[in-house]
Amino acid sequence: MDRIRFIEHRKRRILYYDFRDLLDPEQAILLLDRAEEIVRGEAPGSVLVLMSVRNLRFNSRSVARLRALVEHNRPYVRASAVVGMEGLHKLIYFGVVKLARRNIPAFDDEGAAKEWLVTQ
Repeated sequence: MDRIRFIEHRKRRILYYDFRDLLDPEQAILLLDRAEEIVRGEAPGSVLVLMSVRNLRFNSRSVARLRALVEHNRPYVRASAVVGMEGLHKLIYFGVVKLARRNIPAFDDEGAAKEWLVTQ
């Protein structure tokens, strides 16, 4: 299964970053590269993004790459949401969001995140 893919919710496309249980931070970097490639091919202001991070392991390089992706995606993304954050994920999340100056709400459940995204 492709970890970076479009899904549909209420007839709206959402670009889904499935980082659940990803234990290799270097693999996360490759996936973030792929995500940037996909977003770059979309119309500005059109992309809805949902990132699932439950049990994601990261390192300083993968966090830096995530921050770069969030900044790069700004012109293309209408709205983003994240789900599955625990402990250290929250600390990293707040840092990335603050540095990128983006509003990326966190949700406990994918259903709620999808519902929010399609209303944006």
